[in-house]
Amino acid sequence: MNCEQVSKEGAAVTSAAQPIRALVKQIDPASWDAYSSNLVKWLKANGRDGDCVFRLRAGAKLERVYGSGAMFVGQKFSLDDATDTDFSGALLMGTLSFGRDAPRHCHAGLFAQLQEIEGFWQQYIDRGRCAIDTDHRVMFRENNRIVSRDGKSVCAWCSAEVAGH
Repeated sequence: MNCEQVSKEGAAVTSAAQPIRALVKQIDPASWDAYSSNLVKWLKANGRDGDCVFRLRAGAKLERVYGSGAMFVGQKFSLDDATDTDFSGALLMGTLSFGRDAPRHCHAGLFAQLQEIEGFWQQYIDRGRCAIDTDHRVMFRENNRIVSRDGKSVCAWCSAEVAGH
């Protein structure tokens, strides 16, 4: 696991484990509406130092349960046991929807089916929820994400041109 700590300016810090309190300060939704208040609530209530974001590997056994490319936030259950395949965390979309009420579970055997999204926290700091929904298909609760500029639909958060809106 290589979840690196990052600064607001994007500089990597040498520690491999991102302290949750420092991350929460960097992604304060009061500073930018692209940050999820529910994700911050979940991190404050259930997050642990070193939590990373992972994607379910293509063809994984649990793909039929969670869907292709499902994302999870958390970490390997036992950091001291190299043979452990359990994962402690939550479905990322669950944290966005339910905040602190999205439960953190031990998912037996899930860690072996996950691939860490390298640099995810820095992407989230830079792009907000666009780091989660890079194709701009999810309509988040806020209605201000897609705007019209010069006759084109663009994302107000990351400035990407968005087709089909």
